[in-house]
Amino acid sequence: MQVTEHIHAIRIPFKSVVGQDKILDRFVYAYLIYGKQICLIDSGVSSPHAIVLDYLRETDRHPQEISMLVQTHSHPDHIGGSPAIKRASGCRVAAHREAKPWIEDVDRQFRERPIGNFYALLLSMKANIVKSIEAHLRETRHTSLL
Repeated sequence: MQVTEHIHAIRIPFKSVVGQDKILDRFVYAYLIYGKQICLIDSGVSSPHAIVLDYLRETDRHPQEISMLVQTHSHPDHIGGSPAIKRASGCRVAAHREAKPWIEDVDRQFRERPIGNFYALLLSMKANIVKSIEAHLRETRHTSLL
């Protein structure tokens, strides 16, 4: 959904397990900021990354135009799609330094904030995001990106 000339909001649905017999339909938004390049704010859960890529194509843009993916925080419904987005675009990934422990150690995040289908929301995001963040930090000689 186009919000302004340059900002687009993408609703990404997912299911959240809240008990043995209870599954909730949920959603999260990712935002695309269009300019000469594209900045993606959050990536949603792991499997619906195609929603973001399809939206780009529907608006005559291409995944390779995403130059930066900004993770607002490290919850799985905001970072799970990051590996697929990074593979499709080659973009850099930015996150706040305080999110780094949960991004680097998803098991720690699960221990500190357990949710039913936690790992399904993430899949294999850990290694890909950490490598991208660490590479950018080395290149820019920063201790954090935000």
